[in-house]
Amino acid sequence: MIVDWFMDLSVTIVEWIAGLFPEAVIPEWFTSMGLMLSGLLGGLSGMGVWVNWVVVGGCVTSVLASWLFFSNVKLVRVAAGHVPQFGGNG
Repeated sequence: MIVDWFMDLSVTIVEWIAGLFPEAVIPEWFTSMGLMLSGLLGGLSGMGVWVNWVVVGGCVTSVLASWLFFSNVKLVRVAAGHVPQFGGNG
């Protein structure tokens, strides 16, 4: 019973705080984002004659993979630096 009262009190407080702000209106461009994205992808797919998307995808993938690999190497170096008699930070 007491927990239920505290739950009702917290909901009332949240509703009161939400009522202090004006009603939010979502912009039209935000709700039609899927249409804009599909139009953009359709336009980019038409550029396949000039741009080799397989090579672009491979380059982006290799850059992201190398970033992930080297950030993990740095994370291991930082963790190993805190081991006594092994690293310089501990």
